[in-house]
Amino acid sequence: LGDISPDGARLLLRDHLSPESEQPLWAVPTIGGSALRIGNVLAHDATWMPNNGGILYANGNNLYLSTISSSKPAIYATLPGRAFWLRWSPTGKLLRFTIIDPLTHTTTLWQLSASDRRPHQLLPDFSQPASECCGVWTADGSSFIFQSNRGGNSDLWRLSGDSTSDPVRLTNGPL
Repeated sequence: LGDISPDGARLLLRDHLSPESEQPLWAVPTIGGSALRIGNVLAHDATWMPNNGGILYANGNNLYLSTISSSKPAIYATLPGRAFWLRWSPTGKLLRFTIIDPLTHTTTLWQLSASDRRPHQLLPDFSQPASECCGVWTADGSSFIFQSNRGGNSDLWRLSGDSTSDPVRLTNGPL
């Protein structure tokens, strides 16, 4: 399951068990019905755009914007690595995601604004080696909750709103 549409009517799916890193995307109605293949899209992760603005998906080091019926996706942003766990803020102004470094096996949090689409790393020196991942926004957008292995413990941390400084630890490991 990649994502649930903002209106809750559709699921965005890919085959997680496939050995291929880039896989077809499917939209599946939540109340029953047939799955719909999303064009010729191949992706390793995807999310619905805010306000029913299409689908944002990751392929290689790029993010692409597509619609369910589009045969020609448009490049949305180029990233410094493979992005996973794509999450829009409730306002639709910020996208946060995890980048996995295949050489060092580290994970870092990144964000880009919908207005400039330039990726910026969040918390570059928060843990050594870097291990931040898998963040989600609270429904009201007041916080961003993420996981980090810091000081030998795996814990959940909170950033206030769109702030990128002074995370607060929420748990006291192990998760």
